[in-house]
Amino acid sequence: MSRFRMVAAGAIFVFGTTFLWFMPSFLGTATSVDGAIWSVIQLLVLATVIGYVGAAWGLYKATAWWRPLAIGGSIVGALVLVLWWTAVSSIGGVTNMATNLALHGIGIAVLLLALLVPSLGRGLDRRLAGQPRHGT
Repeated sequence: MSRFRMVAAGAIFVFGTTFLWFMPSFLGTATSVDGAIWSVIQLLVLATVIGYVGAAWGLYKATAWWRPLAIGGSIVGALVLVLWWTAVSSIGGVTNMATNLALHGIGIAVLLLALLVPSLGRGLDRRLAGQPRHGT
């Protein structure tokens, strides 16, 4: 098994679990939140985490379905970012809001680029298969 495959699977797993930061219990304020939007956010966060964890497992086991699962997790994760930003913007005292949104937005963008841009996808597939890059 390729070492790169193991590292990539671990990175997807860790990135996926960081979406738990979007749960209301991680807001860091004494404000209690409730309402339909927070229920939807919690369900979508769980779906995102499950999607990324499943994609990491699929990548580790070299299955064909890990890529669509990672893309789906990224799309649901982007929806979480938008909903969370909408819900949190009315709450005062939430720390690291911009950093949290930026880190997750960049992570989603990088993953989607690597999976959806054909030339990047071919290079990723070569690395996952343990083949050396051209010119080395």
